[in-house]
Parts: sequence; structure tokens; C-alpha cells
Amino acid sequence: MVDFRNIALGDQNIFTVENDNLFTVSEAADSTQGIRRQRLAGYHQISVPTSFKVVKIYDELNRILTGQIDFNNMIQRVGESFRRKLLDDIYALWMNATSDDFGGTTYFPAAGPYDEDAMLELVSHVEASASGKQATIIGTKVALRNLAPSIQGNESKSDLYNMGYFGRFYGTPVVALPQRHKVHSTDFVLPDNIITVVAGEDKPLKVIYEGDSTLIMGDPLHNQDLTQELEYTMYI
Repeated sequence: MVDFRNIALGDQNIFTVENDNLFTVSEAADSTQGIRRQRLAGYHQISVPTSFKVVKIYDELNRILTGQIDFNNMIQRVGESFRRKLLDDIYALWMNATSDDFGGTTYFPAAGPYDEDAMLELVSHVEASASGKQATIIGTKVALRNLAPSIQGNESKSDLYNMGYFGRFYGTPVVALPQRHKVHSTDFVLPDNIITVVAGEDKPLKVIYEGDSTLIMGDPLHNQDLTQELEYTMYI
């Protein structure tokens, strides 16, 4: 679902998003050329803004020299912190995105208790709007447990035993999103009562790495408090 790209610092990150319009095929007399020409104009361009992300860490030099602190472990946690921040932003974008954010997208809302026929109809609508491209059902494990096909076989039971949900719903792939906690909270980010059906080859979420990351290792001898510090920056 996420398109990751790397560009040079200062380059334009322009994405061209096309819709699913096709050409109209007309009936005409044999050898006729005098028909109206057509062109596709259903697209728009978007630019993904990046921002300056930075983490600066430090600790007492004597604690590092005596082995009380593993500075390499702290550096590793910097990388893990950047990854968590990126995932938090991706999840927030996924939860707050609307059909208007994905140009050319048709939105088919459906609400209410689980109904097998309604779910199959929704999948058919999504695939039809995507020119027959196969749909994918997405949700948390808890949400996907609501998908309970009335026809089940040994493979279905194996999926339920090994993954906790059915891997396919009448031929449509089912993918579980890993749940996450909100920042500084034990509340979940993703709701467990929403299932999303998508179709198409384009990855709707865009992540841009602009330029190279920068790691600046400080010199404790130049710090008045004799601390070892490190600064890590990146445009994302």
C-alpha cells in the first residue's frame, strides 16, 4: 500500500495520478475515419511535502567509558525511533485518508453487521470500478475475524488456525494490518470494526526520502560537561 521513493535534495517529487477512464468504442460504417477523436484528461499531479526530522542524543562520557551505557545500543534505538515515527505517520495517513486524496478513486461505503452477500457485492463493486482488477480485503486481525464464509474447507480451517483469519474470502485475498498503539498510549491506532476493500496496481500512500541522512557525532572534549552526543537528521 505504500510507495517508497528516494530523490535528491531539492528535486521535485511530483506524482501523476490517473483515473480509470477508458475510450468509448463506437459503431461506424466500414472504412469510416470521420469520427470524433478522444483523449484522456482525467489525471492530476500531486507533490508530497517532506519535513526535517531530527533526533539528538547524549550521555555522560564517564558512564560510556565505564560500560554503564552502550552508546552503540543508543544509536540503534535512534534508527528504531525513526522507523516508529515513519510507521506512525503512515498509519495516521491511512486512517485519515478519503477518496478525494486518491484521485480517480470511487468510494463505496457500506455499514452494518456482517453480511456475506453485502460483502461479496462490495468486492464486486470495487473490482468493477477498477476495470476488473482483483480486489484485496484489508483490516486488523480482529476485524478480519468477522469474515466467516459459509463455505469452508480444510485450507480455510488451516488459515484460521495458523493466521487467525481466513486468507481468502471466496477467492479474494485477505491481508491483515499489524495493529499499533497510539503515541504515548495503550490505545490502538486502527479500529477493529472496519474492513477496507481496495483494487488496483497503484500504491496510494507515498513516502519520500529526500536526500541522504546525516549523522553528526559530537566531540566530548569540546563539550563543557564532557558528554558524548550524536545527531541524526533526515528529510521524509
